[in-house]
Amino acid sequence: RHDFIRLISPPPAPDRRKTDERALADGSRRHDPNYTLQSRFILEFLQEKTRAIETDISTDEKIMYLKKVIPLSIKSGDLDREKTMEVLAIGDAMGNGELVQFLEDIFMEYLQDDKAVVRVTALNNIALIDSARARKALFNAVRDPDSMVREYAARNLALLSKKNTDPSLATSIVDAMLQCMDDESEAVRAQVYNTLSKYRWHRDL
Repeated sequence: RHDFIRLISPPPAPDRRKTDERALADGSRRHDPNYTLQSRFILEFLQEKTRAIETDISTDEKIMYLKKVIPLSIKSGDLDREKTMEVLAIGDAMGNGELVQFLEDIFMEYLQDDKAVVRVTALNNIALIDSARARKALFNAVRDPDSMVREYAARNLALLSKKNTDPSLATSIVDAMLQCMDDESEAVRAQVYNTLSKYRWHRDL
């Protein structure tokens, strides 16, 4: 009489640990590589941010933490406008213009990144800074080769119009949008028309 269970059962598996140790010893197997996950950047951001608001940390240490974390958050596409507004508020509360300048410089740098999502992240955040350099970056972005960047450039120019009533700025925004009316992207055209609708009484539009 046959023991069918025993006959179809697979042979016992070799000790994987011993097999791996022998493979590593004779060089036929390399050590497993280490991977850095994007979620780790998010975790680090939260950890560093928590440390930065502790009362026993000096102003210089807070700035140092922020300067380490913000570039990683831009590169991962995780830095949103709310976080940037918090950092700007910290700089304003400390009377530290250097922090605002750092933000503007780092956003300008990442506006040249190869990835469109990184450029959009930088664009959305530099729009929060009220400076001639930041506004120029928004106008330049409407000519970006990627349609997603152009769409967000038009969107941020519309938001800029709500914060600034300078007539010359309004003229510049209208001129920029008129140049984009025939954009190949439907999403860009829709945003351009939406922005122009806020100036429907300007220059008889």
